Amino acid sequence: MGKDITANLFPQTYNGEHPLLAHNEQWVQATKQENSKVFTPLAVAKHNPHTFFLGCSDARYNESCLGFKQGDVFTVKTVANVFQENDLSTQAALEYAVHCLGVKDIVVCGHTDCGGINTCILGQRQALEKPSQQCGTLYKYLEDIQELFDGVHNLAGEEETDLLALGKKLAILNVKRQIAKLQELPTMKSAGPEINFYGLIYNVDTGLVDKIELDDTVANKQI
Repeated sequence: MGKDITANLFPQTYNGEHPLLAHNEQWVQATKQENSKVFTPLAVAKHNPHTFFLGCSDARYNESCLGFKQGDVFTVKTVANVFQENDLSTQAALEYAVHCLGVKDIVVCGHTDCGGINTCILGQRQALEKPSQQCGTLYKYLEDIQELFDGVHNLAGEEETDLLALGKKLAILNVKRQIAKLQELPTMKSAGPEINFYGLIYNVDTGLVDKIELDDTVANKQI
């Protein structure tokens, strides 16, 4: 009893200090300097995010790229920012955000140089199914992206050879696809017309975000 379980979770570096815990302390101090009220009893009781953010699990970006602060956003990240109809985790998060927290803005933000998208473009998805790869779940998961790519493989013309350019075009179509699927959920339909959808693409080489012009069938509030 009383054993420090973090000793098994985080490797020690120097002076017996756990790097993740040390980084946490540094982050707390830096955050307090920016906002002295962020860690208070009031902050514990107050949870009023205004935006639901669905992004890719990629480590190179998150909702902070839009200037959001702590407490502003209810976030879900999935591989290639795909929404699976049988994903209870994402559906539960969306229901909670919209119907319990009163979130009105839904952001789906893809990004350039997406590994999931590149895998399908390069024809590497099939290899994931091999037992030696131990990625059978990922193979099945990327079926959504594969179907999208197969259906629009001529979207850039036969002369298109730039992986980044083709990947970005597919990422844009993927964001539109995911928003369309979200809109079909009973949760979204019952929420009413006040829900706003935003489609965005984060450029990993510049840090800038592009707005995606959504189809007429997709709600698109001006940004």
